[in-house]
Amino acid sequence: MQSPRLSAQPRSGDGNAPMRAGGSKNHCPVSHHSRGTAMKILVVDDQRANLKRLGGLLKRDGHDVVLATNGAEALGKAYADGCEAIISDVLMPGMDGFELCRNIKRDEKLKSIPFIFYTPTYTDEHDEEIARMLGADGFIRSPIEPQGFLAAVRDITSRARKGTGGGRRPVPKCHDEEFDRFSKSLVRRLEEKAMELEAEIAVRRVAEEQAIEALGKFESVIECTPQVAIQGFDRNGVIRHWNAASERVYGFPAHKAIGQRVQDLVLSAEDAAEFEETLARVWREGQGIPPREWQ
Repeated sequence: MQSPRLSAQPRSGDGNAPMRAGGSKNHCPVSHHSRGTAMKILVVDDQRANLKRLGGLLKRDGHDVVLATNGAEALGKAYADGCEAIISDVLMPGMDGFELCRNIKRDEKLKSIPFIFYTPTYTDEHDEEIARMLGADGFIRSPIEPQGFLAAVRDITSRARKGTGGGRRPVPKCHDEEFDRFSKSLVRRLEEKAMELEAEIAVRRVAEEQAIEALGKFESVIECTPQVAIQGFDRNGVIRHWNAASERVYGFPAHKAIGQRVQDLVLSAEDAAEFEETLARVWREGQGIPPREWQ
């Protein structure tokens, strides 16, 4: 695996700023930690695939992992399970990552837990500023290589603890009015993204319906062309369409031809090799096979 691209450092001039990882060309050496530095880590994400991926990665690195699918669930598990670090997505239904961070950092029992945001989308410099004001200890942007992610988690949690001398640094203030405005802006962005996804799905659905209709018409044309043997096959030469004229010309009924490779069914070894070369060119360049080549 290539060395991870990793940058995990406070912004210059602001010792309280959350550290930021991901996307830098700086290289950071990575080594597996000993079991003595393993942590119980709470991972929060509404996408179960992300939970599975991050949870598995952290477990393989020796950590104990607790999973939650939203902020409210995470808050309850933070109380119950005694986690030593929290890694959370930003946008989640119900209680989002920022509200979760605010609740954690306002709680006397939980506020010393290092809090890390890990998110691929919807974030900008203002989001990171709000995260700092809420008391977040780090901001990791994906995509980032697995070893880079693990190194960032270790670095951020280590810095969070060392920077306090056994206690926690004071959490910057984020006024309720400012946070409410930001939350509304976050919700709007989430709604806009949902609308974009719905529009994209609608476009794809129309395209699929048009493709199905066009395929039906194509199949009708094939079957209504009794004088010309027409076949359709995939990139491997497996027959998908075999019209009535093909049955007469080659002597194989459609139900026996479909599913077999045309090379094996009707071509000689020499023709099969040429056909496969031509077929590869068709898929590569998007050009059809001239009828005269395959009589």
